[in-house]
Amino acid sequence: MKFLKIAIGFVAALAVIAVVVAIAHHGKPGIGTVSTSTSSVTFPTVTGSATSTPHAATLALATNTGTSLAVADFVHAQGTVAEPYAQSEYVLADDCADNVGCTKAAPSNGFRIVYDQRDDSFNVLILAEPLEESRAAAEAFLVDELGITRPQLCQLKATVGTVISVNSTFAGEELGFDACPGAVKLPS
Repeated sequence: MKFLKIAIGFVAALAVIAVVVAIAHHGKPGIGTVSTSTSSVTFPTVTGSATSTPHAATLALATNTGTSLAVADFVHAQGTVAEPYAQSEYVLADDCADNVGCTKAAPSNGFRIVYDQRDDSFNVLILAEPLEESRAAAEAFLVDELGITRPQLCQLKATVGTVISVNSTFAGEELGFDACPGAVKLPS
């Protein structure tokens, strides 16, 4: 009986230590975390086979019109990395000029592209002037990475914008893709 009380006390002490360590180190890279619940990550359905041919595997993305669009499997592409702070997001391209918050995603010059698998949406952030050149580079990257045409960009669930530190006139405004109706005309 005494052994059982000691064992229960020991297990309870370990549980308290684990919780304290988890709280103290929550969100710090390289530190393990303790979880009392389970979660899962669901990857988009991949079809095709692994070959040396680029874009052999495809994903079906939900579009802004309610249909689906077959695109190259960019989630498992070499330059795509899981967003470290959001389970369902993937960084396709990252401009690391300031080297702050950089990922090991494909390097870009003037833009950052994040895919959110929860709703098959893309967030394109223009990070350099001239905005039109950076937006065109982001569009070309997406067309190549997804294996789609420029007009198909208009079917993607996407937001295209910039921040006030880059351009105060267009910050917070939906810029859209240049090839799509309703896109904001940007200065070159």
